[in-house]
Amino acid sequence: MTEEETSVGYKIYEKVATDAGGNIAFAFIGVGIIWLVERIFPTAARVLFWIAAGVMGLSVIHFTVVTLSGVIASWQIERSSRRWLWGAQGARLVELILCLTALWLAARVVGYWK
Repeated sequence: MTEEETSVGYKIYEKVATDAGGNIAFAFIGVGIIWLVERIFPTAARVLFWIAAGVMGLSVIHFTVVTLSGVIASWQIERSSRRWLWGAQGARLVELILCLTALWLAARVVGYWK
């Protein structure tokens, strides 16, 4: 491992990127579950959709808070770690966009978006 890969910023990036990939997969699996439930119990699918919307609301708040804390932290850390810290936020942004896309697809499934 290089010196850069042992930095704190790289470890944060590695954890966030791994978690983001799993969260994206779960979001699209959730759309499939909502689609399946909608075929059998339309009301239950709407409940699942609103639960997913609540979780995404919390995710947006979490992203905002972590970004603001990252701005503050980037003033205090070394330059090489700063790059990895912002790379981690980039991975979280991609995760957020793809999860919101999954939520949009779920809204189409339950009939909220035609």
